[in-house]
Amino acid sequence: MTDYTIIINPINIVSKVDIWLTDIGELSNFQYFINEIVYCINGQWSTRPIDLRHHHPVEYITTQNTPSNLPIYKFFLDIYIDKFGPFRNAYHGIGGIYLQIGNMPQILRQKLKNHFLIGFIPFSASCDEVLQPLINDIQDLEHGYELEISNQTVWVTGGLGVIISDLPEGNEQSGIKNHNAHYGCRNCMIHHNNLHDITFDIVKYACYHHITTSHFEDISNAKTQAEREILSTQYGIREKPSSFDSISRDRHIQCPHDAFHCIGGLAKEMLQSTFGILNSIGENEFLNVWRNFEYPSVWSCQHNPISHLNSYFFSDYLRLSMIMPFLINRSLISTSMLNRTIVEFLIEESKFTKRQIIDQFLSLWASFSKMASLIFCKEFSEDNYNDLQQNIIHWSEKVGKFFPRITQLPNFHILCHFTMHARNFATLVNVAVPTKEMMHRLFKAMIPHSNKKNIEMDFVQRDNCLQTLRFLLDGGVDKRYDTERQLNFNMLSKDQCVRALLSSWYILPSKFDLEQDDDNTSLQITCMNENYINIKVQGLYTKHDLQTNNLEKNLDDNLFAELGRSYNEELDCTEHLTSRKVKYYSRTSISARTWGPAMQVHLGRVCT
Repeated sequence: MTDYTIIINPINIVSKVDIWLTDIGELSNFQYFINEIVYCINGQWSTRPIDLRHHHPVEYITTQNTPSNLPIYKFFLDIYIDKFGPFRNAYHGIGGIYLQIGNMPQILRQKLKNHFLIGFIPFSASCDEVLQPLINDIQDLEHGYELEISNQTVWVTGGLGVIISDLPEGNEQSGIKNHNAHYGCRNCMIHHNNLHDITFDIVKYACYHHITTSHFEDISNAKTQAEREILSTQYGIREKPSSFDSISRDRHIQCPHDAFHCIGGLAKEMLQSTFGILNSIGENEFLNVWRNFEYPSVWSCQHNPISHLNSYFFSDYLRLSMIMPFLINRSLISTSMLNRTIVEFLIEESKFTKRQIIDQFLSLWASFSKMASLIFCKEFSEDNYNDLQQNIIHWSEKVGKFFPRITQLPNFHILCHFTMHARNFATLVNVAVPTKEMMHRLFKAMIPHSNKKNIEMDFVQRDNCLQTLRFLLDGGVDKRYDTERQLNFNMLSKDQCVRALLSSWYILPSKFDLEQDDDNTSLQITCMNENYINIKVQGLYTKHDLQTNNLEKNLDDNLFAELGRSYNEELDCTEHLTSRKVKYYSRTSISARTWGPAMQVHLGRVCT
């Protein structure tokens, strides 16, 4: 037998037969019936009853009749829910609710302009109250409605794509108990004491939508509260289903685990465990190698990973884990850099020699980095799925020898489901949401500039402002006002202050050619005269340079007024004068195309 898919050409089909799946009502006329399913798990073939299968959507979703004379536009909504702490020294967790269009290509979904903020779940507030308006809108979308697009009437319909969140929130939206319960996995019925079992049969003991629905009915029909609690514990589900059950969905398939959260959490545990086994000699040598290691220029500078690891974001954990094999290979040269206790434990329990400990430890980190890179691959083939499964098993066996505590974590068990998630959604990147971490970075950076009271409202106002600015700079028009009198945002985009927004990673307009500069020491500015392009300045003056040349950092009233008159006479506007501050540079280069082809000119003078 093989698990490869065989595609049969329709012309090779001789005739059709009626087959009865015995878990549904018996057919009046059939030639064959199926009561078992053959499947492969951990390289071995086995069978399971026919009722242990995921039903096709047509088996439990009632489709709506659509007009036959209208074009049909269908799209699906991906919802991301994640809680974060905006304050550094006080816990005040708020939950962000984000939405994306699931039909978009992956490269568009990763842009923040296509990452829409729905709202926030305030601290200690009920999640259902905030989500209910969104659920009502999805129900309306499922029924469909007419909409006029480009002077053409079309029929718009769709529904829920996936719900992605961390462990606690994801279990709540699936109707499953918390991850620390006896049965706390939202995709299978593994006991909390068996989370270390990487070979657990996640197919035979999987959670199936129709079975969980019957369990909720059993709990609802229970007569006493004690009976409901017993059934809830037995089934591993909550006493009431999620509010998302009022829309058409499969609560288990359409609520996959977030690979970004899972691998980021495991990377943090791996780093903490690694730094915990180093002695003072090992720590000093590791930090010396870490400080002198050449990082990609796009990586942000980080604090000491040993003493300030808790200040890292998930993306920082993942980046550091990708270079850990190189850091360990250069820094750990003998077991004298490790705590004596861990060395004795590995010799006694894992039967390692002292020479093997460093090699096996390096192999552990190399296998983790390889596994993480496979998980975040943007393309998968059949061989990639098999390689992913083998690498997960390979790393799981190694980490149990060095850090057995990690094998008891829920994130460790989630690895068992990644191959299934990757097959369901083509790649794991399609259901991984690192973008929302960038949103959280933006919000946390805004905290010092807010009143620190109603921060949820401050966050929403800021996001609405940026999204509106992005819409207008992309050529959008507010139809409520006279289009002839509206501000020309195309001209505004040439302003240096606004251009700083356009050239950043938040706003990516389609109508402006923003050339990126590979030299991080230079700054590209824009001239209002289109004949002068690629204006770059370098060599920012320091405070000492300003004092030496007797230069002021701010424009005085006379010069500012004169500059305003020049803007008014030459450009017929003064809106571009937004600040009195002045920066001085020692060098500038300009591409002039006044006389035919563009000509590069370098000027060795001060440019303001």
